[in-house]
Amino acid sequence: MILGLLCGWFMAWQQVAYMTGLFRWVGVDFGQYWAQARAYAAGGGTALYDELAQGWNLQLLVGYTATPNVPLLNGAAPYPAVFVWLFTAFAGLPPRLGFGLWTSINIAGAVHLAL
Repeated sequence: MILGLLCGWFMAWQQVAYMTGLFRWVGVDFGQYWAQARAYAAGGGTALYDELAQGWNLQLLVGYTATPNVPLLNGAAPYPAVFVWLFTAFAGLPPRLGFGLWTSINIAGAVHLAL
């Protein structure tokens, strides 16, 4: 039963990813973290909560969506500075690689907690 649920979830995830691409629905949280961490890395503490800097960085991901002519919606990323500092390791990677590693770590954590 659990395997069936996982297969169903994966198939739905694949369909949404195919229809929208990355960072519009699938990976939207990663995109927000990525944009905030890149803004922080480029501008330091003053850019940490700068919506313009985050929005500019977020638009760098629009090419990975299925509709690259439609801008990504920028939302204020209110995450604590220590979280953003830790996330800068992912922001330094190419977006797909960073998202893949981020997703792998999240899955590994979920499996660890489930066992």
